[in-house]
Amino acid sequence: MIVEQSKSDMPLSTPLGFSDKIKVLELAIKLFDQECDRMWKRYSVILTVNVLFVALLKFSGDKPNPLILILSAFLGLALCYCWRNIMIISRHYELRWQKDVIAIIESDQYLAECLRGRRPETSRDKRPFPQSSSSYATLIIWFLAIVWCCILIYGLVLEFR
Repeated sequence: MIVEQSKSDMPLSTPLGFSDKIKVLELAIKLFDQECDRMWKRYSVILTVNVLFVALLKFSGDKPNPLILILSAFLGLALCYCWRNIMIISRHYELRWQKDVIAIIESDQYLAECLRGRRPETSRDKRPFPQSSSSYATLIIWFLAIVWCCILIYGLVLEFR
């Protein structure tokens, strides 16, 4: 009786055929795409929450309650801190999947030759700015953290005046 070995039982060092490499590449690209998508969705949600908190404070009345300003500022600063950490973790996973995709491409001479123009060092399309979009996103996080610090200082001035 011949027992077929399933793919899950095969050792990792088993060489893959070209079609299997393509499937693995497609999976890695899909996971990379999903991680990028998740990162920007998280970013958008937290940005919206931050802006709504600031707007609610602005429209809460002519004479704001200093205690509410102080507590809101601490909440906003905590949110910015968590937001920054979420972006760092998301970026880590995004880069991990990107490295996996590059490793898969470079493991096959044919794929590497076909997709050479997609590597940063050989790309003909240079970015117009040296910064990445995630570095601009980080600047927005820091900007909102500064806004929350200003609100905190304003609340403290009102409280202890």
